[in-house]
Amino acid sequence: AATGWKPVEIVTGHARLFTNLKRVEVEWRDAKTSWHALAEELKTQPQALVVCNLKRHALALLDALKEKETDGVFHLSTNLCAEHRRAVLDRIRERLEQKQPCRLISTQCVEAGVDVDFPVVYRAFGPLDAIAQAAGRCNREGRLNAQGEYGHVVVFDPEDTDETRRQYPTFAYYQAAEVTRALHVEHGELDLNDPAIFRKYFEKLYDVTAPATMNNALEDAIQARDFVEVARRYRLIEQNTFQLLVPWIDRRDEFQALRIEAEQAGISARWMRRAQGLAVSVYKPRDAMPAWAIPAKLKPFGRTGGGVSDEWFILEGDYYDDTLGLVPPEGPQLFIA
Repeated sequence: AATGWKPVEIVTGHARLFTNLKRVEVEWRDAKTSWHALAEELKTQPQALVVCNLKRHALALLDALKEKETDGVFHLSTNLCAEHRRAVLDRIRERLEQKQPCRLISTQCVEAGVDVDFPVVYRAFGPLDAIAQAAGRCNREGRLNAQGEYGHVVVFDPEDTDETRRQYPTFAYYQAAEVTRALHVEHGELDLNDPAIFRKYFEKLYDVTAPATMNNALEDAIQARDFVEVARRYRLIEQNTFQLLVPWIDRRDEFQALRIEAEQAGISARWMRRAQGLAVSVYKPRDAMPAWAIPAKLKPFGRTGGGVSDEWFILEGDYYDDTLGLVPPEGPQLFIA
């Protein structure tokens, strides 16, 4: 049993509640699925969502769909700025409502509070809680229940031709996926409507990751009130990122105005708030900054000189695509998964 984790039930009869709220049936596929095979299957599904673990996987599937000349294809990832993502979601909701072809190829960003309702969802094998989040975008409003049907969720194992590269965005994500795989081997098809499965999952995950023993150095610094060391070790996001202002075509005039203001007067807090919707978060490289990222000038404040920002940059060059978002020459692996 998990040590240090002592949950207390606050709701009784939850198994019955899960059954009453059932929206989907889940198909677990054990055989590896190639992107071309999945693209062929998607041609028979006029409305479907596919959630991939990595951006390069999503791009591989998009390429396969393009080869098969599939219509109604959309992409969603953090390579798109926030305003661009909102516009894509508006188009998707409109197409879903009007029963038009709509095939969304996304990363996990669609699982974070995004309100869409697809009749069919494909989810790349991953952590059980992530699979449940993806399932929450299938028959979300229960419309199929009114017809005596359920939504269809397919959990598939992607066939990656390059096994030397990582298959998951982080090591913690990999650990959670392996816990899910162990449960799948032990119990067969996992029932997302069974709370007992999630109890087993989180107990095993807690034992594997041992969060109670993580980052002891940070805890020691907090206890010693060594705030310099706390600041050095404390990270909500493991890797440092910078904000890159991008010229999304629907807001190109706004981009140009922001760029001119940055060049002439320098950027301020007000400028950053206005620019947020046209920004993409990018990992800071270990070496020199790429040539296509131009640092924004800081607006002088009082006696303080302006200088340049190490947090805000402006995209130089034609590296922003209306479908894929930011597509640097180095490839998408540089960016947040």
